[in-house]
Amino acid sequence: MRLTRATPEAVRFACLKYHYAKSVPSVQFGYNIYNDSDEWCGVICYGSGANNHIGEPYGMCQGEILELERVALNGKQGHNATSTEVAMSVRQLKADDPVLKMIVSYADCDQNHYGTIYQATNWIYLGKKME
Repeated sequence: MRLTRATPEAVRFACLKYHYAKSVPSVQFGYNIYNDSDEWCGVICYGSGANNHIGEPYGMCQGEILELERVALNGKQGHNATSTEVAMSVRQLKADDPVLKMIVSYADCDQNHYGTIYQATNWIYLGKKME
């Protein structure tokens, strides 16, 4: 398994082809994921998210906090590998963005997503928010 920086074209392709939302967020850091056979499997993307005040509840300003916006993979890496790939991307993100203090993400319960990836990588669950 390996990871490289993703181009905007790779991010767009993977988000539109492999992610259920079929939309491309504003990405600050995108990472290509390759499986052990060196096949491209998609991207993992981080950005400031749709909320300009994402850091306020934690006493942080923009730049200190990012959102894991997309895990857009084709399945060729295997589901058990996804948590390893997210962990790899977090390690690389820390190296690429040294002022980063926190990463947040959201699971879409309407899509029967319950944060399995985040649970597998020991993220801190802060609760369910209904709007």
